[in-house]
Amino acid sequence: MFKKLMSYEDTLRIVTSLTPAEIEEKLKDARRTSAVTFFTKERLAGKVTVTQLKLWRLRPFVGNSFAPCFCGSIRVADGHTVVEGNFRMGRLIRAFMALWFGFLIVVGLAGVLTAAGGKGGLILLAFALPSVGMLAGGLVFLQAGKAIGRKDIPYIKSELGRIVEGRAESAHEV
Repeated sequence: MFKKLMSYEDTLRIVTSLTPAEIEEKLKDARRTSAVTFFTKERLAGKVTVTQLKLWRLRPFVGNSFAPCFCGSIRVADGHTVVEGNFRMGRLIRAFMALWFGFLIVVGLAGVLTAAGGKGGLILLAFALPSVGMLAGGLVFLQAGKAIGRKDIPYIKSELGRIVEGRAESAHEV
């Protein structure tokens, strides 16, 4: 369940005749920007190597730690180059949310078990109920972050397809 909360359940696969080195160069060129457009133009940002990609949409003056990140690979198969990967949240935000939810579950269960052991309802009110509220708040916060980044996946797909395929429309998706 937690994995489903933290993922976007969307994949991308592009088959192209370009070599992995050409794809790397084109993506690195697309990430470059001038001092003027740095603050005014949205673009792809991230890490690109010959074998791996980690790309996200960078929007000036908009921060969203929950935004989707395309994590994929570049490989050669059957004489064509395949760019393939999936969308997920960044590693740091996934770790933070795992700690957040895990801590709240442990504290909430400790409050319920202590109250059930005869310590009274005050313990239940002090630990379990605030934990449930913070758990619900975390879920709302997570869904709000995903909603803010809902247009990032189509943007990344179209930009990656345009750059890799050399045309404006979206790439071949499977």
